[in-house]
Amino acid sequence: MGVSEQNPVQFDHERWLGEYELRKREIGIKERDQSRSRWSSPVVLAVLAAALAGLSNAAVSWQNGLQQLKLEAEKAVQAKSMEETKAETARIFEIIRTGDADKAAANLKFLVDTGLIINSHRIEKIQAFLDRRPAGKGPELPGQSPADPAMAAMLMMLSHSIKQTAKQSDETDRQLKQIMPQLRRPNSGHPPS
Repeated sequence: MGVSEQNPVQFDHERWLGEYELRKREIGIKERDQSRSRWSSPVVLAVLAAALAGLSNAAVSWQNGLQQLKLEAEKAVQAKSMEETKAETARIFEIIRTGDADKAAANLKFLVDTGLIINSHRIEKIQAFLDRRPAGKGPELPGQSPADPAMAAMLMMLSHSIKQTAKQSDETDRQLKQIMPQLRRPNSGHPPS
């Protein structure tokens, strides 16, 4: 049958079916394009980039916090060490304030033997000095001798107090030495508690 022989209703029906199929394919293509463009849309990409930047900033802030905590712990250890050095120096100057080099040397030996000087380098230096010191020679500062019984009693109490302080300091050092390796561990993904 030719086009001229077809009935106008049948012709409209075939034309309508052709248009229907064409529109159906167009809709399918548009749906594919829209689903693909959702992820490549500038808005979606901007939101993803902002989220990634936020997460990166949070990670950097967390890392900086951990580093700051480690730095503060190291500062505390250094400050404690500095205070111990000052205390040891003050003890040494006070103990050689006898006016007698032999008595000052005996007092230095007392400090080393009782553990009131804890810096190992300083202990070695003092011990080396005491071993090669000629009798009657050495450092001394003018001072009052504890000939007075009240002064001697006060020095004994002071010596006892210093020993107690040294024991407490040793215990604190031991506790800090146990804690420091935990603070110096590489990041394990969890902030320290």
